[in-house]
Amino acid sequence: MKKVKFASCGRVFSEPFVEQPDYYKTVTYEDVFKEVKEDINNNFYTTTFSGEDIRLQDDEDLTLLLKCLVPQTPDLFEANSPGARKLVAHFGKLIGTSYYGQTSKERQKAKDAINDILNNKHPYAKYGKVHIQPFLSLNDMCAYIHRITNYLRDNAILLFRDRPNASTAKCLKTAFIINTIKDPEILKALQDRDKRFMEIIKKGYMGMLINKPKELTITLVANFLKLTPKGLKQQLKEERRHTDTCHSDW
Repeated sequence: MKKVKFASCGRVFSEPFVEQPDYYKTVTYEDVFKEVKEDINNNFYTTTFSGEDIRLQDDEDLTLLLKCLVPQTPDLFEANSPGARKLVAHFGKLIGTSYYGQTSKERQKAKDAINDILNNKHPYAKYGKVHIQPFLSLNDMCAYIHRITNYLRDNAILLFRDRPNASTAKCLKTAFIINTIKDPEILKALQDRDKRFMEIIKKGYMGMLINKPKELTITLVANFLKLTPKGLKQQLKEERRHTDTCHSDW
């Protein structure tokens, strides 16, 4: 049977600046992408269990957890997190008990547990599917990036609305529409309002910011992930198909 890859929401996008809820008002797109890239490189978006989380679990719980994790996390025994070390220690204890348990019943129980852990098939194996968890929720990442887009768009619109000179305001609005901004006065006004506009203008995204903000967000995230906008939209569509995935509105 053909293998079908699909994703679940075991790993979600965590806002890089979650401790500073209003940081999107000053942070650049590149700052967010840099933070995400660092988190990916540091395996932040992987399934981990802290020692504290499992410290109070009894042996039965740890055995069940190993049974669940081993089929999905083949490198579990090589991981160096506190949680992984705790689970490896428990597995070692099972091996020791299987050889040196005080009673034959105790030894057999440990052997059965080891066999159950190592031979437990992935829960979706019978359907011929491979369960691949995403390194982050693409939808939630787009939602965060879109907060920056909306904030900048709102400020740009307020800027030409607030201009005292009607002709300048009209010129500014026209510049947004045709995506060419060369007037020094307009450029200065934009830079004074928010320095991030300069990067958007440099990349030729100003018109998209005003007229198609969602497309701008899609384009930026797609570029970061080395996808086409169409490819990202397809992945977002596939991600939304799974009912256990939580999505932020954007």
